[in-house]
Amino acid sequence: MKARVVHLIPHTHWDYEWYFTHPESSVQLTYHMDDVFQALEQEQIQQYLLDGQTSIVEDYLELAPEKASKLRELVTHGQMKIGPWYTQTDQLIISGESIVRNLLIGSRIAESLGGSWDIGYVPDAFGQSIDMPKIYNGFGITHSVFWRGLSRDTSEAREFVWTSEDGSKVNCYQIRNGYYLAEPQIAGMDPDELVAQIAEDTSANAIPYPYGADQIKVDFDIKSKIHRFNAGSQTGHQFIESNYNALFESLTNTYDDAFVYQGEMIEAQYSKIHRSIYSTRYDHKQLNDRVETRLSYILEPLMALADYRNIPYKTALVNHIWKMLLRCHAHDSAGGCNSDRTNRHIKQRLITADEMSAANSDYLVRKLSESVLTDSDNNLLLINTLPYVRDERVVLEVDTLTPEFSLFDDTGTPVAFNVLSSEKTYHGSIRRTVAEQLAELYHYHHQVELKTSLPALGYRCFNIQAHSQPIGEKGSSFKSEDNFIHNQHYVLTLANGELVLTDTASQKPLKQSIFIRDVGDDGDNYDYSPPLNDWELRFNFLNSVVTTTKTSFSQSMIIQGTWLLPKDLEEREKRQTSALIDFTLELTLSDGNRPLEMSLSINNIAKDHRMQVVVDSDIHSTESIANTPFGVVRRPNRHPKWQTWRAEQWKEEPSSIYPMIHSASICDEHHSLTFFSNGIKEYEVINDDNSPTTGKIALTLFRSVGWLGKPDLVRRPGIASGQQFKYIPTPDSQLLEPLTFDIAISLDDQYSAARNMRNWQQLAVPVQSYQQQDVNRFTNTMKYFGINSVACERESMTSLLTINAPDLVYSALKQAQGSEDLILRLYNPSEETIETAGYIDFSMSVERIYLVELSEKISEALTIESGRLELENFKPKQIKTFLVCVGHS
Repeated sequence: MKARVVHLIPHTHWDYEWYFTHPESSVQLTYHMDDVFQALEQEQIQQYLLDGQTSIVEDYLELAPEKASKLRELVTHGQMKIGPWYTQTDQLIISGESIVRNLLIGSRIAESLGGSWDIGYVPDAFGQSIDMPKIYNGFGITHSVFWRGLSRDTSEAREFVWTSEDGSKVNCYQIRNGYYLAEPQIAGMDPDELVAQIAEDTSANAIPYPYGADQIKVDFDIKSKIHRFNAGSQTGHQFIESNYNALFESLTNTYDDAFVYQGEMIEAQYSKIHRSIYSTRYDHKQLNDRVETRLSYILEPLMALADYRNIPYKTALVNHIWKMLLRCHAHDSAGGCNSDRTNRHIKQRLITADEMSAANSDYLVRKLSESVLTDSDNNLLLINTLPYVRDERVVLEVDTLTPEFSLFDDTGTPVAFNVLSSEKTYHGSIRRTVAEQLAELYHYHHQVELKTSLPALGYRCFNIQAHSQPIGEKGSSFKSEDNFIHNQHYVLTLANGELVLTDTASQKPLKQSIFIRDVGDDGDNYDYSPPLNDWELRFNFLNSVVTTTKTSFSQSMIIQGTWLLPKDLEEREKRQTSALIDFTLELTLSDGNRPLEMSLSINNIAKDHRMQVVVDSDIHSTESIANTPFGVVRRPNRHPKWQTWRAEQWKEEPSSIYPMIHSASICDEHHSLTFFSNGIKEYEVINDDNSPTTGKIALTLFRSVGWLGKPDLVRRPGIASGQQFKYIPTPDSQLLEPLTFDIAISLDDQYSAARNMRNWQQLAVPVQSYQQQDVNRFTNTMKYFGINSVACERESMTSLLTINAPDLVYSALKQAQGSEDLILRLYNPSEETIETAGYIDFSMSVERIYLVELSEKISEALTIESGRLELENFKPKQIKTFLVCVGHS
């Protein structure tokens, strides 16, 4: 072996939480930092890497504010590396906007404390997203260090260039042996043996020695260890105390001729990546997805719209919610592979973020509505927070003093609507008995559906007029004994317990069956593992109660019944069933070409199982396509190593189980089938035989397991993941509770990434509504309390901007950090260049507009003419962010 320069890099990997809680970790951090300061001040170490995340710095300074000036001094002089992350985020099931905000907030905090580290450092996340090179480049980051996800098929060498389809690239170094090389069993090795281990698959003269581990103590004796290593090396290796920036400088020539790779990294040849953790603690993932969606697509654009009407944008408030959410995105936190105590902390943060974001949205909807509505002419406001016109079915709540009412738009034209339900309810002071309640203090609460056109990123006023007698164009729903529903695109039938969806609009109609699949799960919080004696159950809908409801705008089918499951693995092995699972499945087809919407509710009382919703079609696919933070990725239905992974000593099976953000598709020459979800983050392509093609795809609804880590799993042989020295029970992870799932299915002739994302946004982002009335003071929690309206223009219809770019995806509209200008972000999700992407029409006054980086640093001034910005070309998978300087009166 040739002599190497070994860059010993002092660091710690600081798990935000794991089998221990964040409060426990924070206490240790406070004392740990005393040792770091001492080691740096006494020059026992030259530099220290604080794990690339600033949330722990924020925590530390809250507990030790007197250390702020000293920490800033160390960061400013490069002795302590902090940032660029806020938390070490998961990259595979977390939204693109969350990842961008993580880097934006983390780097801004680090800059305020003396400087943000300029390396994309990800020592422990369970895989690397295909989109990271362009995200890193958007923050000026051109180098990355990571551990998990690489295989020899991906890159034979540890040093390689990682690119995105848009041309972005980063120079990567994989710390193949992990970040924890300061552990005694490793640090005590013979120096030549140590170098032989950490130099595997590299030809470079310089290699890193990450001298740290999880929450490890500071080593005050590094210099003597370096001396011992240098004196003991028979090969002539030179150990030096260093950092990753110095390492990359010494590897500059290596990257000139390095292998170039494009794609994601979710392989488990060298390290576990837990490819089925995406369905652990579904309740967490559902909450997280709800808050991400609300922040990005409702609250922030709503704040911009309200600011346009003199209701100030609250940047600090929304950033506070973002930071609370980002603290749930570290790899263990997002995965759910924690102790029950820790998961309760995570869930409470998610609940708090959910409540704060919902309250903020509710308050702004109310304040904006009460400021622009006039009691005499308009008393209902509908708000569209998406930047394109919506002409679709809207469901809202209405309260009237009489059972009959009419609805008119802003021009006074009657609006057709259907009453889905009505309830007579009391709004006076509560009494002990119903008989004591006053007859004149009753009103009617209605659920209404209507179809109307709403302006892009704006609002429209309507008027509700109550009547004592029926009048106007009011419709209602009616029950049907038909076991089918349909719209212009689909027919859904239920026959002999089987659900079949048919695409009637296609030139080559496709039928597909929908069913529930349940299997045993002998795994842990990290991974699904089939029991040795599994029993797969397929549930249809025989002996269920079916109710079909049809209106002029929609048709729905509600199926209620029970499924019998084994209560645990012991029953499953004996082919016994004693767990009665109640379920309600509501399926809706709306007027137009909207996908089939599915809402499933169950009460889980069974343990150690995995439940999926499966679509079995006649599609002949060889790959699946799932959406990613800022695009899509193609994945093989059969991994090339599916038969040889054990022989080649991979750490876990390369299953056809994959992560998704919101959609997963299979397609062939004539058809595309897409699953959409809100909160479900895992799908599986099911190959029942060795055929190279399949038409069967499943969403994993949830996993029910009871241990943090277990050894020797079928899909993951060897030591337990996580804490390998102690069995830690996690009964909460069995999810013995009511669970709800929102899903949609779309059938199309051809796959389109942009169309799928727009479909998901329309499904996931509801139109906001507010009725100005006094009879129901509990339409939301804060409605009871009075607020002051603001003076503003009372236009009956308003739009901030309209994006006309059908091949692009809208990602964000928010206020820029540190200014009152707006940030608008779009991206091309496809693998093809868009030559003429479209345009943006601005209804508000725009003084200037710039193209900016993801960091919001200005890169180019753009021309806007007559309120229109031509978007020109977008490279494959390219993200473009615009700084819109709005004219303020």
